[in-house]
Amino acid sequence: DGQWGTRRGDVDGGDEADRPARSSIYLTNLPTDGSTTERSLRELFGSYGRLDRITMYRHRSTGEYKGDGLIMFGRESVEEYK
Repeated sequence: DGQWGTRRGDVDGGDEADRPARSSIYLTNLPTDGSTTERSLRELFGSYGRLDRITMYRHRSTGEYKGDGLIMFGRESVEEYK
């Protein structure tokens, strides 16, 4: 399961063509001073639809935030905003 891999539970067994596409936003240049949190990102992006996942990437060796992340919206949120 790599950085962009599928999480267990993301796959519902249906045909991919029958399901609406997911939408994600890759975030860069986030402050690394602790002022940006998962909660603040959820508050900011949550008004655009149901959020399935928020990931803020960390350095493997230090555990400090790298300043980038990923926001993934639910499938029904993508259809609603098309």
